[in-house]
Amino acid sequence: MKGSAVAAFVTVAAITACGRTELAVQPPTVALAAQAERMTFPFSFTFPQDFISPCTGEPLSGSATFAGETQRVTDSQGGIHFQIDATRTGTYTGEAGTTFTESGTARFHFNLLSSGTMNRVELVNGQITGSDGTTLLLKDRFIFVMDANGVVRIDRDNYSTALRCAGPGVPVVQPG
Repeated sequence: MKGSAVAAFVTVAAITACGRTELAVQPPTVALAAQAERMTFPFSFTFPQDFISPCTGEPLSGSATFAGETQRVTDSQGGIHFQIDATRTGTYTGEAGTTFTESGTARFHFNLLSSGTMNRVELVNGQITGSDGTTLLLKDRFIFVMDANGVVRIDRDNYSTALRCAGPGVPVVQPG
């Protein structure tokens, strides 16, 4: 798979993981460095989203915007490296009339080295705040490493251990 096709695949894979299955990617920009190639793919899209607050059980409805940039670098040894930096913002209304605002950041790294080693790191931080004082915090870390012999190691602080709820009438809980 050529580098630009891999970059598009990684961008689509990361965005599909966020629940988005269609995408309008802007054309890449290319900057050449000494024996390396860097391409940048900006993206932005807004989509409807409905979910249930894990803090209060209230159904929420609204929309979110996911925007950022994918960078692909081919190094002088033939390795391919991707970095996706993104922000997510959203506004939602609960069945009880509570309004919620969301803000968050994410950084995804994918490295495919010429030695056959591969690794992936995802770091996500987000917060949804309700007009009733309810706050939902999310921190997620995922690491995948495969060495040249195909041995895989996965390290994950997953959603259920990183989710925190707080607010008036909401005890500090850890759903999961």
